[in-house]
Amino acid sequence: MQCPACGTINPAQARFCMGCGYKLIQGIVCATCHTLLPPHAHYCTHCGAFVGQPGGKQPYEGSETFVRLAPPQPVVAPAPSPVPAAPEPPTETTTALTPLPEARSLGDLRPSLKRYLPDKFYEPLERRPKSHDFDAARDHLADLLTTIKTYLPQPVWMHPQPAGEPRGGMERGVFLFGDVSGFTPLSETLKRVPGGAERVAEIIDSLFTELVRALFDHGGVLLKFGGDALLGVFPATTDEEMRANALKASQAALAMLDVMKQDKYAAIEAAGETRTLMIKCGISAGPYFAAHIGVPPNPRFNDETGLMAYVTTGHTVNLAEEAEGHANPGEAAMTRATYELLGDSITVDAVTKEPDDDYVRLVAAPPTGQDALARAVWQEPPAGDVQQQLTYLVDRLDRLTPYLSDELVARIKDNPGSARITPEYRPVTSMFVNYKGLSALIEKLGDTSPGTITKQLNDYFRTMADIVQGYGGTLARMDQYAIGDRLVIFFGAPIAHDDDPALAVYAALDMQQAVRKHFSALRTS
Repeated sequence: MQCPACGTINPAQARFCMGCGYKLIQGIVCATCHTLLPPHAHYCTHCGAFVGQPGGKQPYEGSETFVRLAPPQPVVAPAPSPVPAAPEPPTETTTALTPLPEARSLGDLRPSLKRYLPDKFYEPLERRPKSHDFDAARDHLADLLTTIKTYLPQPVWMHPQPAGEPRGGMERGVFLFGDVSGFTPLSETLKRVPGGAERVAEIIDSLFTELVRALFDHGGVLLKFGGDALLGVFPATTDEEMRANALKASQAALAMLDVMKQDKYAAIEAAGETRTLMIKCGISAGPYFAAHIGVPPNPRFNDETGLMAYVTTGHTVNLAEEAEGHANPGEAAMTRATYELLGDSITVDAVTKEPDDDYVRLVAAPPTGQDALARAVWQEPPAGDVQQQLTYLVDRLDRLTPYLSDELVARIKDNPGSARITPEYRPVTSMFVNYKGLSALIEKLGDTSPGTITKQLNDYFRTMADIVQGYGGTLARMDQYAIGDRLVIFFGAPIAHDDDPALAVYAALDMQQAVRKHFSALRTS
């Protein structure tokens, strides 16, 4: 959700702008549990309290169960000189991703509805549901869809693929990779004190909120973040866009460095010790391969949804992490090819870590004025018949949930409007699996045979996922590495076994054998 006052990109469920405090919400607040509801809601989707009048009329203002939030009015204050006036807020156009489909029968929707609805909303649909039961189910699914989209990159929720149906092709853009250092000693210190896990989670949440905001404020797209790193991209289709996005990525990297200078990250008090978090960034620009890959539902492992992943790969992606490796904490580095896109518009210096003429250290990037942009606000579900809306929401959730873990969906489905996941310390066996050679294949065949690369990538992912699932592990993600790509796999989270380390070893041996048998060479025409 983009703030109409200052242009800051906020999480979809945000009630106030993180940049200027502007009130973003309008609707009804339940007087019983204070859950924010759509303006047309008759029942609270969290506690079930009645907030509407019989027959679909809205409750009268002043009633005990009614609190209406008026559409927010921006407060405009003159900017002090010599700070330039803020750019005009983007114009917003409300539209739908896709039109409403034909309504499917309730019996056809029930398996999915049972997966996405708490019992208090699902059970009435199994008896003789009334109109308010359908309305409550629709409103809850809409909230769940809104929250799930915040866990996914924009290319996924805009154009998800059905589970097990891969799709990929070449694209262009500028990548920004940021790696935060200092979390491990901070976590080790705080785990010895009561409430340490919650404190670590609060710090991570606060920090990544600010880092992601810096990325969004400069027009970037968050692809993923995990552990203590994040990857963003500034997509482009023309040479002019590539130059403009290289500058935006430079500005975003410097903004991230500034975030880390705050005392709350530079001097963290932890169990009588002072800990410091720092970030280093890497930037690269060029072509890359983007693909949706995954596996269909697998009854053998009680998998009803399948497993999907969105992967960006190729030398350009690898070089962003390699550039980060040439920066010290508190620095940003970029490939010389990216710098040459910008000419003298930015200030650079030689890298101080592992000096290499192929990389330069970013020193300064001038701010640029941003023109007002037309921005589409996606209305989901589109207005219409409630049965069609339920069908629309179930179809969307069935497409998106394979990109997330079943455990995550289960944790947020009961109260998606204010989902909170309790942090915890637990023993986990981690496995990184490095897969080399794909970047060279992309350079040779990316433009002429994208289907060959997509199939190779998908076959590899499916084979590895089957092996990991067979040993009770979790394939968390496939992401970039300095050389090649890597799978990140956990044993012990979310499901723990007494012999997780041994299971990980057996899985690794089977994976190596499978690669030697099926993926050590690729025959092409």
